[in-house]
Amino acid sequence: MYDSDWALLDRKALAVIRLSLSRSVAHNVVKEKTTAGLMAALSSMYEKPSANNKVHLMKKLFNLKMAEGASVAHHLNEFNTITINYPQ
Repeated sequence: MYDSDWALLDRKALAVIRLSLSRSVAHNVVKEKTTAGLMAALSSMYEKPSANNKVHLMKKLFNLKMAEGASVAHHLNEFNTITINYPQ
């Protein structure tokens, strides 16, 4: 697919998501121009770190081990994914 095709699909997805939001929520995310930006804004508004989530992420981090024969890049990607999701 070309970039223009992806841009069109992104605009369509953005429109569908916006249509499904209530007015009060849609008002808070009206400035978002991409689907990824809209989803990030909604996540920051509604996803609150819970104690269970924090414990689960800590457990994943403490049990993270590099598999024998695995690439270092893959291991670091897993580590970064866990630490990015870790609530502050």
